[in-house]
Amino acid sequence: MLEADATPSAVADGTRELQVFRHRLMHYVKNPLSELNRFDRWISDCTLFELTADGSRTWSFSVGGLRIGKTLPVSPFGFGSDSSANTDFKVVLINGRLYITQPDSTVHVLELLQAGDTGLQVCEYTEGTSCDRSKAFWLSNRRPAAK
Repeated sequence: MLEADATPSAVADGTRELQVFRHRLMHYVKNPLSELNRFDRWISDCTLFELTADGSRTWSFSVGGLRIGKTLPVSPFGFGSDSSANTDFKVVLINGRLYITQPDSTVHVLELLQAGDTGLQVCEYTEGTSCDRSKAFWLSNRRPAAK
């Protein structure tokens, strides 16, 4: 939903998404984004995008849940979507980390490594292990655009 002051060009180039993301974080976080190093309630009701070699997929966070979309190619017509390809997960926030229960009942941990104006650098690993920083990835707050 657009607010009255949002212009079509601001929405098209991702500026509006950046403003909403920054506003949501700054509402809960009193320090600069660069000092943010843990998840908190600000993550609920937030949609981010993971860019992969094959395209992109959405990560839609809600209170107690996460919906991850199937990886879809970014087409010349923009970002695709396929609601039948979504997977829902139960999520619990403990000590600044998100514990995500997988369909096979294993638990993955999502740890926030770094935050910036364009998104979050995170590390996902199986509970009981630790973060391998070489496998960290970015969740962008900007919707992917066609190249």
